[in-house]
Amino acid sequence: MAETESVHLLLVDDDPASVRAARLRKIGQLCLDAQEIAGFSPWRTGEREGMEIRLAWGIRLMWLAFQPVVGWRSRRVVGYETLVRSDQPLLRRPADILGAAERLGRVQEVGRAVRARVATAAECLTPASAKIFLNLHPDDLNDDDLYDKQAPLSKLASRVVLELTARASLRRVHDVAGSIARLKSLGFRFAVDDIGVTVTGDEAFTRLQPDFAKLDTSLVRGVNADSRRQSIIRSMKGVCDSLDVVLVAEGVKTAAERRTLVALGCDLLQGDLFGKPGRGFGAARF
Repeated sequence: MAETESVHLLLVDDDPASVRAARLRKIGQLCLDAQEIAGFSPWRTGEREGMEIRLAWGIRLMWLAFQPVVGWRSRRVVGYETLVRSDQPLLRRPADILGAAERLGRVQEVGRAVRARVATAAECLTPASAKIFLNLHPDDLNDDDLYDKQAPLSKLASRVVLELTARASLRRVHDVAGSIARLKSLGFRFAVDDIGVTVTGDEAFTRLQPDFAKLDTSLVRGVNADSRRQSIIRSMKGVCDSLDVVLVAEGVKTAAERRTLVALGCDLLQGDLFGKPGRGFGAARF
């Protein structure tokens, strides 16, 4: 059947009103998809409803990928970072989903959906010592559900490391120190992500009192051939050691990068060299 004939059938006059309305909404959604592909933002054309529909489907079709974090000296997996994906065509990446959620004021809804899925997945995680590194949006810290002792993820708190990027502003968080203290009392640990690319990194260390710090991938990329990157990482490793913070080098793609990072004192490593993000807790390559 030709595509034009298919569209025509959506508008047959003798369709029941409810079916006709549903089909009209479908046409509207297709038009929104076409606009976005063509570079027209639905926010410029006032189509908030279209974005609401898209985000709802993005959450419904959301799934989790996991990437191993390895201890090089022990040759073992120490944990997995959780990465959000969606089969909604225009909201596949975490930045796309969160961008839509931020505009619609639904960040906490996305956060709750992610945490529920993580809690379910963690039931299959072995060994018991393995950690799950889970990214938080700052707005999640204002969500009462995050502090609920009966929430599924809270029951696994001792195995969860909550990551907050050093790039993020915590200004909208009502009580940063109190929020962090409450979560730590539940057993959660903290990591500061993207260290080395923002001037607010020291603020993140001070306010979050993290257990882990993750180097930004831009510092790791090509570190084997860049003495300046090596000097920065060596210094960061020294500072983290003095603060009892474990440094994690993420974004490792080559054996040369891995050898250099290990020589600089980094033991916890993450990147495609050891395993690409995928469904389930896959084995790591050493």
